[in-house]
Amino acid sequence: MGKYAEDAKQLLRLVGGKENIAAVSHCMTRMRFALVEPSRADVKAIEAMKVVKGSFTQSGQILEKNQWRLEPENPSSTILDSISISPQECFTLDILYGAGSFNHVIGDAILHCHLYPHFIDGMWTLWRIYDRLQDRTGKLPDGTPIAALQPLKDREKPLKKDELHPGYPNFIEGVFGEPPLQPPLGVRDADGNVTNEPTLLEQANFVENAVPEALYTDTCPCNKDENVKIFEIALEVLHGMWSQVCGEFSG
Repeated sequence: MGKYAEDAKQLLRLVGGKENIAAVSHCMTRMRFALVEPSRADVKAIEAMKVVKGSFTQSGQILEKNQWRLEPENPSSTILDSISISPQECFTLDILYGAGSFNHVIGDAILHCHLYPHFIDGMWTLWRIYDRLQDRTGKLPDGTPIAALQPLKDREKPLKKDELHPGYPNFIEGVFGEPPLQPPLGVRDADGNVTNEPTLLEQANFVENAVPEALYTDTCPCNKDENVKIFEIALEVLHGMWSQVCGEFSG
């Protein structure tokens, strides 16, 4: 944990100790705790820590890889990727830049509660984003026909499928009904060796300048204007089994 070891120990104590944690998860910028007894957490002391930029205790929904404005008609509005939803509440999300958002993500974007006990109990769904035109000729790996889909009139029409580009998910290596394989180039064993190399079909569908954990999507199509500062941060992931080593923020 490096230089943040003492901060981690302090945070563990302030949330009520290890015995008060039912589940914990993290992304690049957040840690999420499901506490056995939330009242045991010293929220004021947690927020007073120099490494903490704020906290909240509400349950919320996260739509992975997509963003929207808090106020849809306000171009200066705060941009969100998660939102708190109470019983009988509903929201209409106007996804910035369309399905897949700014990064043009393809694949299955998961909509889920950020508290993992809820996630495990089934509080999730997914939004499938295709990369090729679906013209009623395609099938899913289980043989289910894919319905014809057309982009919105104001969106660029996707490319047609071909032999090397059958469209998501048909370039993903795997057999229907069998356990899924680990993502290509995405996981390393204890000796640092990649556990799963990509197939030729998977490689044909990589984006330009693909890197591990960003094979099919450019995760940082960043503005390179000299007035925009780009910060790189080191990511130390639990157990060292995930090979992602840095991320970028722009602002």
